[in-house]
Amino acid sequence: MTAPSYSTRTAVDIAVGILIAFRGCSENDAFTELAATSRRHKVALARTARALIAFIQTHHHDLPASDVTAAALQWSHATPYRGAFGTAA
Repeated sequence: MTAPSYSTRTAVDIAVGILIAFRGCSENDAFTELAATSRRHKVALARTARALIAFIQTHHHDLPASDVTAAALQWSHATPYRGAFGTAA
């Protein structure tokens, strides 16, 4: 699967919306979490956002919302993008 081809701004906005929906947090908290994940894994913010979008598009039908939330916090453990987050692919 290839990453969605959204512009950087659109990808970040969508990813922030995903985190707001699944975590019930504020826009600021969602962006802070996305940016912190990006820094922690040394991945560009846009790539981190696109990875979350792709993960949700792939897994949202077969997982309960609580599972998706947990997985979204640990994208690198369950997605085809895990190599991009500094873990073994």
